[in-house]
Amino acid sequence: RIMGNASFAEIQDQSGRIQLYFRRDDLCPDDDKTLYNIVFKKLLDIGDIIGAAGYGFKTQTGEISVHVSSFKVLCKSLRPLPVVKETHDEQGNAVSHDA
Repeated sequence: RIMGNASFAEIQDQSGRIQLYFRRDDLCPDDDKTLYNIVFKKLLDIGDIIGAAGYGFKTQTGEISVHVSSFKVLCKSLRPLPVVKETHDEQGNAVSHDA
């Protein structure tokens, strides 16, 4: 998600999820911000594997996040990931399925 001068991404593995916070001025300290816009609007896709370095913090909503100071695309996704929707059955149990 791009929100003004910042972008957010969520990464996950088998142990859980964490939010990444990218600040435009940290990644592009000079006056030209076109690289930031190209990377986050055109080059990165859902399913891409990235490596990120930074420090951890809690957002105002209490979500644990990493303030990214640098990142690298490790592997580009060849196909989009399936969208998983969660519904509940008659007993109230969560059921996940592809959309």
